[in-house]
Amino acid sequence: MNERFTEMLGVLAHEMRTPIAAILGYQELLSDGIFGEIEQRGQEPLSRIAYSAKQLLYLIDGVQEVMSPPDKRLETNPEHFEPAPLLQHCIHNAATDAHGRNVNLAEQIASDLPRVHGDPDRFCRAIDLALSAAIKVSHGASIDVTANAVDGGVQVSFAGTGLVAGRDDPPADHLKANGGPPLTGAGLRLAIVRHLAEQMNGDIHLVGSPQGTTLVVRFG
Repeated sequence: MNERFTEMLGVLAHEMRTPIAAILGYQELLSDGIFGEIEQRGQEPLSRIAYSAKQLLYLIDGVQEVMSPPDKRLETNPEHFEPAPLLQHCIHNAATDAHGRNVNLAEQIASDLPRVHGDPDRFCRAIDLALSAAIKVSHGASIDVTANAVDGGVQVSFAGTGLVAGRDDPPADHLKANGGPPLTGAGLRLAIVRHLAEQMNGDIHLVGSPQGTTLVVRFG
């Protein structure tokens, strides 16, 4: 990938982040009642605006990071962190979007999860994008989110989704289709999730069953 493309991608990402930041800023001001009290029925639409804007921001950041050469990617300072609170926060944030799509989210997070070594922000982005990919194609379903300790790492499973193995699998080299099936919206999200998980020595895969496909994301 040439330097000119990388530069153009960076400019595009910056220009797209600016209006999204404004949307999120005004959404927060409205939620805080700065422009007047918001009725209860208006709180859910405001939450969905914030969730959708953040999802778009995650997609922009994810595509930029995956498509940029390693030496041009944002540097991070890895640390050891507790994954359980972050998982619960991500599930809580996704609940409004899930409800709007008639999707029920159930969670079961083990109490013995080991600490994860990596960037907590990337971990949150990976979980958020995995959840949104599952919710996007799972209308009327019940998605069970479980997190367990596996082989010294953390494995998060999203069971009962409408994802389809072979259609929504992210390409092995992330965003390039390699002549395979077209990259779906869910597949784009999962390609970014795979990249983020790999930064923490993990990976993802889809397991099909009659009850719905399970998306498995592993860290460490």
